[in-house]
Amino acid sequence: AMRKDTDRLQSITKRFSRIGSQPSKNKADVNQIIDEAVEYFQKRLPRHSVKVNIMVNRGEIPEVTVNQELLQWVLENLIRNSLDAMDKPVGVIEIKSRYEQKKNCVVIEYYDNGKGIIRGNQKKIFRPGMTTKKHGWGMGLALVKRIIEEYHQGQIRLVRSNPKGTQFNVLLPVERS
Repeated sequence: AMRKDTDRLQSITKRFSRIGSQPSKNKADVNQIIDEAVEYFQKRLPRHSVKVNIMVNRGEIPEVTVNQELLQWVLENLIRNSLDAMDKPVGVIEIKSRYEQKKNCVVIEYYDNGKGIIRGNQKKIFRPGMTTKKHGWGMGLALVKRIIEEYHQGQIRLVRSNPKGTQFNVLLPVERS
């Protein structure tokens, strides 16, 4: 466990060093990156104040060219935000992957059943400094957007958010062979 935590701290250090520079990218299995992000949180969920189930529905998807550490950071940020927004007796986070042939991209559909983002904040959530939390700087979703759009030439969209929960879609382009 200590070795994994040490590796984790080294990974976080690498992530911050890549901000502002062009990170290296390699072909990778997005399902594996999702699994690694979920595994990290699964071990910590018993200490969370609300019972939360994280479910993963892995579609058959092609590899995409990504920076694995940064993409994992994107998923971890979304999960962390969901955990902070949980107000139900049982929290649910669901992550689905699928291939969208028309757009030639891998889609990560991310759902939670948290309290949602109020309508007035929905257009502002990706702006640096935007936060509704008592803690934090409001940089998480701004960095997520930058990682997906600038580093990976993908898209992240808030699909819906209401008191029943929130859905984000992340689209990552697949290189033509």
